[in-house]
Amino acid sequence: MSKLRVFISSVQKELENERLAVLSLISTDAFLQVHCEPVLYEFEPASPEKAAEECLALLGNCDICLTIIWKEYGHAIDGVSIIRQEYRLARSKMLPVLAATPSWPNVSRSFTASRNAAAASAGCATR
Repeated sequence: MSKLRVFISSVQKELENERLAVLSLISTDAFLQVHCEPVLYEFEPASPEKAAEECLALLGNCDICLTIIWKEYGHAIDGVSIIRQEYRLARSKMLPVLAATPSWPNVSRSFTASRNAAAASAGCATR
């Protein structure tokens, strides 16, 4: 049985610790490490000129898209952020998309609620 490839989507620099936490969880959890393979773009060979294309191609070879949304949505290409492009591609391929926002204790609930509203308006489910 092949492992499910889980693409971790977020702004790399803004959410580096969260991305690494998901990587660690999938790599060390007894169940997840047997059934899932984490896929993070920054660990793949890439060319700066074709970063967006390569990132989307990598997602195209995955089974699940886990999107972590916070303050930024990445650079825009033709007026559409890379996070939105990843979401659109995942949906077009009928991949399950899991969307999350960090829950930090020093951030007000109203700010988190507004981020959840923004994610929902972007077409992402929130908890």
